[in-house]
Amino acid sequence: MGVHVRRNTHHEAQFKRHKIAVKLDLPEQPLRVRAVKGMLIQVIENLISNSTYWLDMRTEREPSFKAEISIGLSSGPPTMTFEDNGRGIAPENREQIFKMFFSLKDNRRRRGLGLYIARDSAEYHGGTLELDEERNPQTGRLHRFILELPKGAEV
Repeated sequence: MGVHVRRNTHHEAQFKRHKIAVKLDLPEQPLRVRAVKGMLIQVIENLISNSTYWLDMRTEREPSFKAEISIGLSSGPPTMTFEDNGRGIAPENREQIFKMFFSLKDNRRRRGLGLYIARDSAEYHGGTLELDEERNPQTGRLHRFILELPKGAEV
């Protein structure tokens, strides 16, 4: 099955509601991959959900904060980068965040399955989902997720 990545109007409304600016770095031609569409959508949904939660938390604490999410797509191999300007993730939690039931959210919102499922979905397709180890110079924390599918996944 081919998965065609494109803009999503549902998320445009969500981003507007949460006052999140989105920067897209998309290739000229659509990036098509052989994958289970629902599983890749779930990866993206989990990343968006987490970012929205943490960006909202930072906005509550810092009213002048301007929330941003950056998403980039590239081919050879198919790769998506997903980054926000929230508070970031402490380097010591780089792998912990992918463990089942691990969460740093408050008890009402805690599930601890989103990133576990997202990584599992990437691995199902022979790919990887990692939190880039490069620290943001302003926060000293980690902000960029990288989803990479194998070269053979590209249509």
